Amino acid sequence: MIRSTSSRGVGLPCRWLSGAVCLAAMMAQPVFAMTPEDCIRLRDMVAKSVPAVSQLRMSPSVTEDLWCRIIDGPLGSGWDWRMSQTQENFQLELRKDRFTYDGLGPFTVGGRVETLDEGSVRIGPVTLKKLNEDALTVTADFGALEDEDGSTSRPMRLAGGQLRVLGAGGLINEVLAWAFRHDLQAAKSSLITARNQRDEMESWLASRGAGMTDAASSGAFRKIVQAYPNARGTAVLSMGQDGSVDVGALVMAVITGSAFSRGDATALIRDAGLRLSWQPE
Repeated sequence: MIRSTSSRGVGLPCRWLSGAVCLAAMMAQPVFAMTPEDCIRLRDMVAKSVPAVSQLRMSPSVTEDLWCRIIDGPLGSGWDWRMSQTQENFQLELRKDRFTYDGLGPFTVGGRVETLDEGSVRIGPVTLKKLNEDALTVTADFGALEDEDGSTSRPMRLAGGQLRVLGAGGLINEVLAWAFRHDLQAAKSSLITARNQRDEMESWLASRGAGMTDAASSGAFRKIVQAYPNARGTAVLSMGQDGSVDVGALVMAVITGSAFSRGDATALIRDAGLRLSWQPE
C-alpha cells in the first residue's frame, strides 16, 4: 500500500508554477491509499487546471500492486501510475507495457516525476525500451520564477535536460527516420533511397540547422547521417549550461494540443543551446 508520511500537502502554491509544474503540484496532495476512489479524485483535481486530463477514463479497480490504471485517454489505454509523498516532496511514477508514438516504437515505458527544491520539478529519467534492449531515456528539470513583487510567476523554465538514444540494434536510425518522416525500410533495401534520404538530412543541416548549435554538434550529426541507415551507437542530445529557457508553450502544446510551429521549435533549440554527441559502436 502506498501511504503518505504527512497529513499536509506539499505546499507549492500554483501562483509559483505553470503548465506541467502546476499540474504536478496539484497531484501532490495527501494520499493514504491508491484506491480506485483516490485515482478518480486525483484525476478530477488535475482536470480543473488541465481540462484534457478529464478525458482519462480510470479502471474501476487498481492493479495487483496498487497502481492506478488508465483504460482510455488521448495516449491510449494501459497506462499505470501511482504517487508517493513525504512531508516536503512527492513522486509520481508512470509505466506502460507497450507504447507506440506516431510510428516510433513499440516500447516498454517507465518513468517518474518528482518535486525538487524551491518548487522545481524533475521529469525522468523516463525510459522507453525496445525488445532488443535499445532505449530512449529522457530527463528534464523544470522551474518557475516569481516576478520581483512575488505576486505572479514568470513562464516555466527548462533548466536542464537530456535525451539519450542507446543501442547496438540501431535505434538511432529509427529516430532519424521518424524525425525526418523517412521510410527506414526503404532506405535499408535501396542504396539510392538511402543516399537520397541522407542528402535531405544534410541539406536540412546546411539550410536550417546551421547556427542552431555548435560545430562539434553539427559534426556529430553528420557522422550519424553518414552511417544511416546502419548507424549503431549512442547519441546524446543535451541542453547547454548557459542558463534556462522558456518551454511553457511547448509543454502546453504537448498537454493540451495547442499550436507549436517549426519556427517556435527553431527558436527553442537556439535558446536552449542544444549539444549533440555521438559514440558509434
